[in-house]
Amino acid sequence: MKLSVTHSRILIVLFVLALITFDKGFAQCKSVVQDGINKLEPFVFNGQINTIEVKKGKSAKVHLAFYKGRTYKIQITIEPVFVEKISFKIFDEKKNEIFDSSAKNADSFTFYSNSAQELIVEVYATEVPKHCVAVLVGTEAPKNNGSMRYL
Repeated sequence: MKLSVTHSRILIVLFVLALITFDKGFAQCKSVVQDGINKLEPFVFNGQINTIEVKKGKSAKVHLAFYKGRTYKIQITIEPVFVEKISFKIFDEKKNEIFDSSAKNADSFTFYSNSAQELIVEVYATEVPKHCVAVLVGTEAPKNNGSMRYL
């Protein structure tokens, strides 16, 4: 099947519009991630970027693994205009609720992991149009005791 010149032009325009839309969404997520990394301080960003898309009335989940014997900070970041319009809950592997940000109006959760475990972060959007949210993890910087070797 041959495409006419008109159909070819329409396809090219649609392709360009798709690229522009994708790039705009990617740039939005990129700035949200950078803001979240900055908010992790003094914790050290673990390098894993988790971005999810939320929209009004919907939730999205991220599963995260944590090691025993470390202090962690989970940071939830969205564009500043929408900060008060999202909340998040953290559940353990058995679906027991560990933390609810709406009760504390928080954008992060800090804890000590006394076992290797997987936690589920569920982000809720109350009044946010379709938007990018970054779920980032930082670990407490190791203390330098001089004689200890880090391998």
